[in-house]
Amino acid sequence: MIYTLTLNPSLDRTIYIERLARDDKNIILHEEYYAGGKGIDVSRVIKALGGQTVIMGLSGGYDGAYLEGILINEGLTIDFVRTAGNTRTNIIIHCVSTKEQFSINAPGPVISPSELGILYDKLMRLSPKPSFFVASGSVPRGVSSEVYKQLGSPLSSAGVKVVVDTDGDALRSAISIPPFMVKPNIHELERLAGHRLSGIDDVVREAKRLVEMGIKYVVVSMGKKGLVVAGENELFRVIPPEVQVVTTTGAGDATVAGIIFSLDKGESIKEAARFGAACGTATTISPGTATMRREDVKRIIGEVVVQEL
Repeated sequence: MIYTLTLNPSLDRTIYIERLARDDKNIILHEEYYAGGKGIDVSRVIKALGGQTVIMGLSGGYDGAYLEGILINEGLTIDFVRTAGNTRTNIIIHCVSTKEQFSINAPGPVISPSELGILYDKLMRLSPKPSFFVASGSVPRGVSSEVYKQLGSPLSSAGVKVVVDTDGDALRSAISIPPFMVKPNIHELERLAGHRLSGIDDVVREAKRLVEMGIKYVVVSMGKKGLVVAGENELFRVIPPEVQVVTTTGAGDATVAGIIFSLDKGESIKEAARFGAACGTATTISPGTATMRREDVKRIIGEVVVQEL
C-alpha cells in the first residue's frame, strides 16, 4: 500500500468575479473549493492511474472537515489526525474581464506537540504496512523542520521506501534518513546545494553527491527540460515532448505519483521515470491542479526520450 503525508493541507477557495472594484461591492459569479496539498495531489494522480493510496496528515475545524469531505467524495481514502487549529483556507480571486488573478494564502494553524505525537503513533502502527511512504509539502507552524526526518527514519528502518518532496531546511534534514528517493526541482536543488547550478553537469554533480549520501534515487525536475535521474548504477535524463502548456501547477506531484505508481508495480527506475515524466507533462495540458487524462499519458509516453548521461 502507498501512503502519502500532507502536514499542512489547504482548502483552496477560488472566487470568480467580473472585476475587482475598490470601495464597492464585488459580486461573486461562482466559486469552487479544492482540497490542496502536495501529498494529496500525489494520491489524486495515483487514483487517476488506477492505483490506491491512503492520505494521511493533519486537519482541523470546519474547514478541515470540509477538506476531508471533498477527498471522500473524490473516492480517496483518508486517515487524518484532527487538530484544534482550523485548516488553512487559501483564497484565489479570478477577475473574468481583466483576466487578473489574486492569491491570498493563509499560514495555517500552529500544531501542538500532542497532535504531532498522535500522528507519530499512528504512523508507527500502519496496517497494511506501506510499500511506499511519500512525505511532501511544507511544514506547518509549531513543527520542527526536522519532522520528515523524525517521521521517516523509523519507517525507513522498518523497510518502507520513504520518498521526500519538500524544500529548504526540511529537505536538508530529511536527506540524512536517508530516503529511498528525493524529488527536488532545480530551484530546490540549488537551495540545498547553496549555490547556482548553471547546467546539466552541475545538476548531475549535485545529484550524484546526494546518492553518495545513501539516497537510492535522486530525481531532479527541470520543467520542460525534463528530469535528471541519478542512482548508484543509474544516470540518465528523461526528456518529454513539447506541448501547449495550460498550467504547471501540480506537474511535479504528478511526476512523483507516476514514478511511485510504476515502481510499486515492479517497473525499473528507467521505465518509472519515463512514465512519471509522461504524467507530469499530461498534467500541464489539463486545466486545474494535478489533473490529467490517462489517454494523454498513453499518447505522451511514446514521445518521451531517455538519454544516458
